[in-house]
Amino acid sequence: MKLVHGLTAFVPILPLLFCLSGCGARVTLQVEKDIPVVQNRPISFTLVAAPGVHLSEEELNALRSRFIDSLAWEGGLRVGSNNSFKVIGTVTQYDLDPLHRPLLGSSAPSHFDSTWLVLDEHDQTLGKSRIKGGTSFNSKFETDDTVLEKVGERLSDFLTKQYEASRPTN
Repeated sequence: MKLVHGLTAFVPILPLLFCLSGCGARVTLQVEKDIPVVQNRPISFTLVAAPGVHLSEEELNALRSRFIDSLAWEGGLRVGSNNSFKVIGTVTQYDLDPLHRPLLGSSAPSHFDSTWLVLDEHDQTLGKSRIKGGTSFNSKFETDDTVLEKVGERLSDFLTKQYEASRPTN
């Protein structure tokens, strides 16, 4: 009977131990085609949602602004109307809103997945990557904002060739 009571006392700290061992934001950059030359001129930037991904125009604009800020802050890239270097991002999975998570509420895992194309003035592909991120379980230390911030950092890494290989970040 004491053993069962002892285990019962241990159960409430299991989620804490689980979170300390693996919770938080995790974002990976997978480069499928490396960009041959880093551009030092302003780039054009487009962000769209893939079919089946439910993002309002307002949410897409907010994501676009966030990523443009990351490109400027992290990589020194400027977004303008340059037609010779186009960056096109497609959000292929977006589950960062706690209101859309099943039963577990804000402690449920969140996911963000995207593909990124870099095109030249003739719409030929110069580079291609996939940036995938999320949280295993939201904690008070890592939020969906952290995931999106890290996605912006990895995008900047890709566009400025500041990466060594596909790498996760914690």
